[in-house]
Amino acid sequence: MSKKVIGLVSFVGIAGMAAFMGCSAATTVTATDAGPAATTDSGKLVGDSGKTDSGSSSSADTGPATCYDEKGAIKIPAATGKAGQNVCNTAQITGFYTACLDAKATVATCEAYSKVPANAACLGCIEGYFPDGGISPHYPVLLPGDAEEETVYANDVTCGYLLIKKPECVQRAVDSFVCVVSACSTCGDADFDACIEEAEKGICKDVVETKACVDAYAAAETQIDAVCGGADFDTAYNKVAAFLCGPPRDGG
Repeated sequence: MSKKVIGLVSFVGIAGMAAFMGCSAATTVTATDAGPAATTDSGKLVGDSGKTDSGSSSSADTGPATCYDEKGAIKIPAATGKAGQNVCNTAQITGFYTACLDAKATVATCEAYSKVPANAACLGCIEGYFPDGGISPHYPVLLPGDAEEETVYANDVTCGYLLIKKPECVQRAVDSFVCVVSACSTCGDADFDACIEEAEKGICKDVVETKACVDAYAAAETQIDAVCGGADFDTAYNKVAAFLCGPPRDGG
C-alpha cells in the first residue's frame, strides 16, 4: 500500500474520529494533518512503490523494534466497503489531489475544493468525511497512517477485496492495516518489518487478518495490482478513487 506524506494542517480525514487502540472507544483523536510503509506475510502492506511485497524483510535486524509504540495505534470507525459509488468524476478525483495532496497544495486550495457543494459527496468518499461533518458509512479512499494524518495511504485493501468479491474481509483488513502502521509510524525503513511483527503480536493481535482472506488476496495479487495498485501513491490513489468513488465497473 503506497503512502503520501502531507502537510496541510487543516486536512481532516477519517482519522478525525479514530480511537486509540489502547483506550476506550470514547477516546477520540483530533486530526490535523495526515510514515513509512510496511511488509507483512499478507503481502499487502508495502513501501512507497505501492506494489505488493513478497513478505521478505529488508532489515537485517530481526529483534524487537524500539520504535514500536502501542499507544500510537489507532482504530478508525467501523464501516463497510462499497465499490462504484458513482459520486466522483475524473475531474473531481484529480481536483482533490491537486487541491489537497499535491506538493503545491495549500490550506486555502483544499478548503476551496471542500466548499464547492458539487464536491461534497466526492469528498466524503475520498476522505470519509462530508463538509457538514457527517461520516461516510463506507471506507474511504485515504486511510490514516497515524492519529495526526501526517501520512495517508491509498486504500488498496478495500479496493482489492471488493474486486475479488471478498467483502467479508474488508473490515478486518482495514483495522489491521491502520493499527500496525500507526503503531509503527515513527519507524525508519530498517525497523519497520520488525515493528509490524511486534504490533501484530501485541496491540493489533485482535485484528490480524484471517488466513483465508490473506490467501485469497495473495492468489489474486496480479489482478488486484492492475486495478487497485500502482508504482507510486499518485497511481494507486487514482485507481482506488476511480474504483470506490467512480461509476460501477462493467460486470460489477
